[in-house]
Amino acid sequence: MAASWKKYEIVATELLRRFKDELGFSEVNGKCVLKGGGTEWEIDIKARDQDGGCVLIECKRWKSRICQGIVAELYAKITFTGAKSGIIISPEPLQKGAKNLANQNDIKHITLSADADLCEYVLKYIHKNFICVGLKSESGLSDSLSIELKDKHGNIKTK
Repeated sequence: MAASWKKYEIVATELLRRFKDELGFSEVNGKCVLKGGGTEWEIDIKARDQDGGCVLIECKRWKSRICQGIVAELYAKITFTGAKSGIIISPEPLQKGAKNLANQNDIKHITLSADADLCEYVLKYIHKNFICVGLKSESGLSDSLSIELKDKHGNIKTK
């Protein structure tokens, strides 16, 4: 089985492909290496927007907020490769300084649940939410359903 970070990148790539039209992409490709600034840059996902502009996407399956240094690194990759913009995909939000730097440099944030797979996921981008809950059959089925919802602060509410 792939490492959890690798699976996260694979799932993120496939979900972006599924929703490329809704997200404004014409194509989505997985991990690649781009040249620029006299060196090579590894990119988790490379996409093209509807105008053909290159969008660099980094996946960070972290349990903590994304720091400013990660946004700065993505900005360097965008600058040196001549890309148009960038996106960071993570289960956690950006720290305040990271959010400020991202806003100033056309870097967006997509929230993707840490335990996402292709059957069960929560994907949030700007004002768009894509949610899929897969029902798994298990022995000993019951006639009840439990749904776990989290508010914007991460507090769990059970219905």
